[in-house]
Amino acid sequence: MLENPSYTKQLESCLKMKSFTAQYVVMCPILLLFPFQSTYINSMKSAKAAGKFISFDPNYRKDLWNGHMLTFTTLAKVGISLADFVKVSDEELQIITGLDNIAEGIKSLHDLGAGVVAVTLGKEGTYLSNGIRSEIIPSVKVDSIDSTGAGDAF
Repeated sequence: MLENPSYTKQLESCLKMKSFTAQYVVMCPILLLFPFQSTYINSMKSAKAAGKFISFDPNYRKDLWNGHMLTFTTLAKVGISLADFVKVSDEELQIITGLDNIAEGIKSLHDLGAGVVAVTLGKEGTYLSNGIRSEIIPSVKVDSIDSTGAGDAF
């Protein structure tokens, strides 16, 4: 992992778990980038130990991870292993697991430790799995004006 110890120390001091009062933590994947990798993972581990509900979206961006795919998949798998709820796109599922079959890819995420897994399938809906039961929830038809931020609304 790429690290800068002075940045990491400063950020870790700001993210003391005692300051987390919410019952759940939504992790921002951009922090998986330099220089915050270990701080990000340590924050997830602390939240998990404190009994917080963790939602994780690896939010893959080709331009950000170009040339660092092994780092992305390794860190995403760590995040997935700590998460109660994982949201990925069908593209991210294939990148992280190396599997083309959605059901097999989801099983792989559950095997890593993910609780509930949601795989967005665009206009086809969302494939939702709790490891025991799974089904596709259809998308609601909308007349889109601008899709900027649509994933954040998920």
